[in-house]
Amino acid sequence: GAHRAGRGGASGSAGMATATRLLDTMKREGKEPDAVSYTCFINVARKEGSREAVEGAFRAFRGLPSSKQMRNKHTYTSMIRALSSVGRWREAVGLLDGAREAGIRPDRIMYSVCMEAVGHDRDLVQELHRRMLQDGISDDSTTRKQLERVERYETSTLRRRESS
Repeated sequence: GAHRAGRGGASGSAGMATATRLLDTMKREGKEPDAVSYTCFINVARKEGSREAVEGAFRAFRGLPSSKQMRNKHTYTSMIRALSSVGRWREAVGLLDGAREAGIRPDRIMYSVCMEAVGHDRDLVQELHRRMLQDGISDDSTTRKQLERVERYETSTLRRRESS
């Protein structure tokens, strides 16, 4: 929609500025932002699309108390998505453990977003998939496609090497 068209452009930057002002206004008026506020802020940063916006959201996220009122499953998922969108897959994968340490059980969406972000690394996709299954989370069509893709990629890469 309209948000995608402005990705990384003036309208995206304006959205990020508006989101930042909103959080600042809430704090000034004594209304502490909660997990919903921060999840929205992170999503605006991801849609804006720049590394700077996502880094600002990640700084805000890291500064949040680890209570579930401030960081919930949605906040973690949004931050994982945002980091993944700008190529910061190591931090995205690290948030799976961060969620677990905060008492939030990673779900299929968190795993799937991480698997997508590390799609260039067959071993890591397979490791994340193993962890997902160990957590008692079953595959869906998305996670199955992610596994099939890395297996095909690796196979086609090996064939090219052998034929050269």
